Amino acid sequence: MIRNLKALGLALAAILALSAVSASGVSAATEPIAKFSCSTYPCSLSGEQPAAEKHEFVTAAGAVECELAIFQSSTISEAATGLTVTPTYEECVLHNALTGTTDPATVTMNGCDYKFTIHYHETKKGAGVKADEYSGDVDIVCPAEKAIEIHVFKAADEEHKEATKCTYHIKEQAVDNIDYKDETSGAIEVTATESPATVKRTVGTFLNCGAENQTAKYSGKVTASVQLEPDGIVTN
Repeated sequence: MIRNLKALGLALAAILALSAVSASGVSAATEPIAKFSCSTYPCSLSGEQPAAEKHEFVTAAGAVECELAIFQSSTISEAATGLTVTPTYEECVLHNALTGTTDPATVTMNGCDYKFTIHYHETKKGAGVKADEYSGDVDIVCPAEKAIEIHVFKAADEEHKEATKCTYHIKEQAVDNIDYKDETSGAIEVTATESPATVKRTVGTFLNCGAENQTAKYSGKVTASVQLEPDGIVTN
């Protein structure tokens, strides 16, 4: 589940408020502990990852990196515990560390979206509770019989006209290791750190593309125009 899958990019067109409630004793199976809300409704958000940040999706064949990752929400009409965005990835390549080759690639969403939620008042990679840090999951949500597709092409096929070298399908699932940090007033850093996702290879050979069923890792970072207000207090 890429202009830096290294964290997910969200910049808001309208100012959003992220209001977190007490997270004491929660687990991944509990309800989300935060709501996303706007100062006025209806509202929507759009944005892309910071410059020099590339979202990276590491498969058995290598690391898929995209120069441009754009995120757009649908119209938001009320506060909700889940924030759904539709990503678009462009200018992607796959770097194979073993062979030293770089092949063009595409990431096709096929109607799939990302839904962000917060479950912990702490970072999963950190220790203990910190006042300005939270973590949660992102759910990949797809229409029936659909999945995210990653296509890898031969190195010379920059216009993607020839048969694909590898194809991977990423179906609906929950992906963890999503961290949120309150950086400054009105801004929050969102980071995915080697977030694991199950992947099925549908085209290609084991030698070129890895096993039919594998676990890939998604990494990326972005600073979003979001306010994090603890204890359920929204001040915007």
